[in-house]
Amino acid sequence: REWQGRWKALFPEPEFKHILWTDETQRELIREHYGWFLSYYDGYKFDIQRADSARYFIMYHYGGLYADLDYEPLRNFWGHLPKDR
Repeated sequence: REWQGRWKALFPEPEFKHILWTDETQRELIREHYGWFLSYYDGYKFDIQRADSARYFIMYHYGGLYADLDYEPLRNFWGHLPKDR
């Protein structure tokens, strides 16, 4: 969570929404909206497999940006991203 404050400073709310995903909230998203995948999700041997797969569902469901907690933003780069993605 070291860089979480930096993200919030460079990408301020309410223009940007910050969501800190936990094991529980990732599973709830999949259970609620992608129930067909839940048995696969629960069947993974390692937590990192669940986290890696949940990223795809998060991005599909919400769009936007996804960054791990150890990623430090140096500046707001939103304006440099393609508008059609």
